Amino acid sequence: MSDRFNAYEYIAVIAPGSIIVFGASLIFPELKTLFGEEGVSVGGLGVVLILSFVLGHLLQGFGNVFEKCLWAFSRGMPTDWVRKANQTLLSENQLRKLTSRLAVNHPSFDGPASVSKPAWYALTREIYAHVSAAGRAERADSFNRTYGLLRGIAVAFIISTGVACLLLNKDDSLIIAILAAASATASYRMYRFGVHYARELFVQYISL
Repeated sequence: MSDRFNAYEYIAVIAPGSIIVFGASLIFPELKTLFGEEGVSVGGLGVVLILSFVLGHLLQGFGNVFEKCLWAFSRGMPTDWVRKANQTLLSENQLRKLTSRLAVNHPSFDGPASVSKPAWYALTREIYAHVSAAGRAERADSFNRTYGLLRGIAVAFIISTGVACLLLNKDDSLIIAILAAASATASYRMYRFGVHYARELFVQYISL
């Protein structure tokens, strides 16, 4: 475990959780007492942060399920796209370079499509290890952190949309529409950063 404080790791957990806490306070007004009777108090803010942190961790569990469903409809995880024909993640030249570099340590390697999915997963971990050891994983890590944040936010808005559909009436259709639009936007951004991460990882590896 790293002993360095990484504020982003906490933000990625607290932000999605705070969406649920705020949404619940709108649907159940009695929860607003958590913030204090006359605005947010120091104690109230502490309670909200703790609740958001706990809920954020639970949401990441739902996020793991959500990402499996999302990528199941998108040819698998972006790091797996290079195993498929007509992939667009890398150019043909970049794919050849990737194959050549991996073949240095794995003489029998004949391209991503030549190995099983579990074997390719292990190779991508090896690729990341090389990139990180070379000190060139900063952009990939940034994309991955943002991906994790957006995954939590997307799930938080999806859950909020579902609860709003069940508990709100037709007069609140605008709120439901806004929540649904936020869910779609966060999901799309999550998708984009997942692609950015995979491309950046492979590009950095072949340029070592």
